[in-house]
Amino acid sequence: MKSHVRIGRLFGIDIRIHATFLLIVAWAAWIGWREEGWQQGLWSAVFVVCVFACIVLHEIGHSLAARRYGIAARTITLYPIGGVAGLTRLPRRPSHEMTIALAGPAVSLALGGLLLGCSGGRVNWDHVMRGPSSLMGLIETLAVSNFVLAGFNLIPAFPMDGGRVLRALLSLVLGYERATVVAAVAGQIFAGLFVVLGALARQPFTIALGVFLALLARGEAALVRRHARLGDRLVADLMDVPAPWIAADAPLASLEEWPVPGGVELPVMFNGRLVGLLDPATVARARREGAEDLPVYDRMRRRFVAVPPDGQLREIIAWLPRTGQRAYPVVENGACVGLLRLSDVLEAAGGRRGPPKPGRWRLDVG
Repeated sequence: MKSHVRIGRLFGIDIRIHATFLLIVAWAAWIGWREEGWQQGLWSAVFVVCVFACIVLHEIGHSLAARRYGIAARTITLYPIGGVAGLTRLPRRPSHEMTIALAGPAVSLALGGLLLGCSGGRVNWDHVMRGPSSLMGLIETLAVSNFVLAGFNLIPAFPMDGGRVLRALLSLVLGYERATVVAAVAGQIFAGLFVVLGALARQPFTIALGVFLALLARGEAALVRRHARLGDRLVADLMDVPAPWIAADAPLASLEEWPVPGGVELPVMFNGRLVGLLDPATVARARREGAEDLPVYDRMRRRFVAVPPDGQLREIIAWLPRTGQRAYPVVENGACVGLLRLSDVLEAAGGRRGPPKPGRWRLDVG
């Protein structure tokens, strides 16, 4: 069962919701129903959905700003405690990071101003405190929510927007890696405060937010350290040469001993062309089924990821573990010239554990 469901596409970016997102909608509906009946429960659920729609637009602001600097955004995923935008890489220049980080709050402020204009420039605070129960109440509450969203995300709690602005400023003096460490420590301090305040106020949402922020801050700091260790090293620096391979029409039984160290995937070739990958588990399964006389192409993996020899390792390390492969054919001008093992990349980066998954560039909370 997939944990994410794609609900649409905006500006070329997939909009997804995590399966647990429905919990926050159900919780809001239940709170409203418990306090004032089913109508208030319905309005509460609508309000939560609208807030998260505003968070999507907030993330679109980040994504379009990143696109100006050649950084693509593939997904925006909504979780019960906020939205996560997936950028393919981290911005390295302080000016770029600051612009991208401030774009989201700028969108939220613009949305707040627009909604405030729709309400005539005035807010009934009773609507805000008790929750919307009419269309005008919904508009007024959403206006205030967007102003709060913008202000909250500017708190210097890395990796939220304010924390990224802090890192950009610090990197002008300390350098990118040290600035990340300082900003991450500041983020973890704020995360700890959220946990304490949540415990004192008996608010599990605030506690969960603090824990999530702490994990994200640690994860991205670790990713930046791995980038620093890899430096300017290329795929060609770590790949195995020559690339081991097997013919697509060879029988599976011909693989009595696995030719690739570590039991990683083996490239499959046909007429000098890379056509697939084969892993030892597939061969073992074929033997158990008595199908070892079948040709390799019958059981090979046809959808796979290949990398170029001049690819920078620090740019691809974030998404390598997400592909499900443990080895990557290195292809140049259509020819397989080497094999890059994930374990070698992680070891060169300073650890066997995989880096944070891509799509974790920031958390925005409504």
